[in-house]
Amino acid sequence: MSAPMWARVSLLAMAPLLSAGAVCAEDDLVVSNVVAGQRPFTTLVDVTYDLETVDGLPVTVSLWLSTDAGATISHLCQAVSGDVGDDVMPGTGLFIEWDAGSDFPGFSSTTCQLRVTAYAEENLNGFVLIPPGSFTMGSPPNEPGRYDDEIQHTVTLTQGFYISSCEVTEEQWDDVMGSGSSTSQLPQNYVTWDMAVEFCNEFSILNGLTPAYTIQGTGGYVTWNHNANGYRLPTEAEWEYACRAGSQTAFGNGSITYVECDPVDPNLDQAGWYCGNAGSTRHDVGQKQANAWGLYDMHGNLFEHVWDSYKFDYENLPEVDPMYYPGPGVYRVVRGAFNRSYARRCRSACRVDFIPTGPHYADGFRPVRTAF
Repeated sequence: MSAPMWARVSLLAMAPLLSAGAVCAEDDLVVSNVVAGQRPFTTLVDVTYDLETVDGLPVTVSLWLSTDAGATISHLCQAVSGDVGDDVMPGTGLFIEWDAGSDFPGFSSTTCQLRVTAYAEENLNGFVLIPPGSFTMGSPPNEPGRYDDEIQHTVTLTQGFYISSCEVTEEQWDDVMGSGSSTSQLPQNYVTWDMAVEFCNEFSILNGLTPAYTIQGTGGYVTWNHNANGYRLPTEAEWEYACRAGSQTAFGNGSITYVECDPVDPNLDQAGWYCGNAGSTRHDVGQKQANAWGLYDMHGNLFEHVWDSYKFDYENLPEVDPMYYPGPGVYRVVRGAFNRSYARRCRSACRVDFIPTGPHYADGFRPVRTAF
């Protein structure tokens, strides 16, 4: 359950901030009366808002910045304090202080909007809420190491979703599919697409949720119930949107300099395990730098299964909530690359097709849930 609230702003590096607000609500969770103002001659922004929650329970509140008048909402404000983060109680005149200069040094714009979101965490430890929005999928023609199946195109996702902050570990896999005795934080590998789907259903049942999938056989014989609240695989578009976390560069933390293993790429070395730094082996999850949305190992360590089948010209899919599933028995997409991959394979836009029934050392996954 979630509710957003927008405030229009004109953000200038050292100038006053104009603001306005409107009400937006979903179910019994309401954020309203958002007002934002920049303190004169500083980069500090004061935000006030009102919050109503279900039965007066605490919720998680986040502040987001749009730099294109609300078309996309991909910038999470992190230099915040006050009534923000976990366990925020309902009330009126709640207050957030945001240091815009710390989050976005030197940035200025007259088309900014701030969005306050609130959501009730429903047994989602280890998951991150990704808001709906638009982004540019694919890579520019001049990006080093790009492939021909990465034509840039605009994608709009109309529903938010929760995504695991890390790849599924051996411990998590064993808790759901095995004896529950493992404590390993290595990402679970040798996972086929079929196995990942089965895990999602079992994980849903363990948490009292409606399974998202009806499994009719191996090789991709699966039907997805889009109204189910259970765990599932991300679509290819959802995966790249989450990986980019508002970035437009080759990696979530910057551009690519070296496309193979040696020399080591400086940005990828900070963000992921690949042939330049991994020693040809898996590493415990969460050891490298998270992206701007708090997701680890989106570049390297293990490939990650997504829902979609592979389509070379994916730019021709619908712009809104695209996905591709022509039927069972076809190759699926894996994303993110693994610990023996070249740097170019670890880019946010890179796509690889793989047979759904083939277990491989390189393959893992991370589940998601739709944020209804």
